[in-house]
Formats: sequence, structure tokens, C-alpha cells
Amino acid sequence: MMWRYFKFAPDRHSAAIIYRIPANGKNISKQNDADVHRFEADGQWHVTGSLTLRMQAMEGYFSEESDEINEAEAIERMAQTVAEGKPA
Repeated sequence: MMWRYFKFAPDRHSAAIIYRIPANGKNISKQNDADVHRFEADGQWHVTGSLTLRMQAMEGYFSEESDEINEAEAIERMAQTVAEGKPA
């Protein structure tokens, strides 16, 4: 399982969010809801709706989107964002 990182654009939302998407997840529109997970402040991954992710991507909510990364790198990216003073 690979992961992708999405960072909300500052004018849309103050948080950085990491979504876990299967390695074949290049096309977000083909994901099932159960395949998409969001890392939350409790340090756990939670199932999230793929429709929400697709809509946010289409509406320009994200200022950054990673290529596929492993779990450790995904969590490190979240930590870096928090360290930069952007609440997660």
C-alpha cells in the first residue's frame, strides 16, 4: 500500500491532510470510499469519502500533491507541516 500527500491551499483551509490511497490510485475518481483513508490528529488513519477528496481536488483546495510515498514518509511530511506552524 502506498500513500499520497495532499496539502490544503492556505486560502482554502489551514490544515495539511494525508490521504492513503492504493498504489493504483493515480486516478482519484476510480477509488472506492473504503480505499481512501485520512490521517487525523489522533495519530490514526480513518476511512474518508473518496467523493470528498475528488471534489476538493477539482475545486483547487490543494496547494501540493505528492507522488506515491511510503507510510513513514507520509507521516514525516505531516510532522514537517505541523513544525512549520500550520495546524494539522
